[in-house]
Amino acid sequence: MGDGSIKDNGDYGKAIIQYLEGRGISWIWWVYDPQWTPGMIESWKTFKLTDCGKFFEKAAKGEIDK
Repeated sequence: MGDGSIKDNGDYGKAIIQYLEGRGISWIWWVYDPQWTPGMIESWKTFKLTDCGKFFEKAAKGEIDK
């Protein structure tokens, strides 16, 4: 994971969402930059979502079990 990617198994995403929501903290895609990790997009040129970006897109739409 040194390249900032996170596999789409959802372990990290689910854990961070549970942590934030468990403390009454709202969340949104907070790292919308290809150079910060965990990155949500691959580049500014294409805006193609990374695996992590795809996970949080689903989470924002309510399409994952937390």
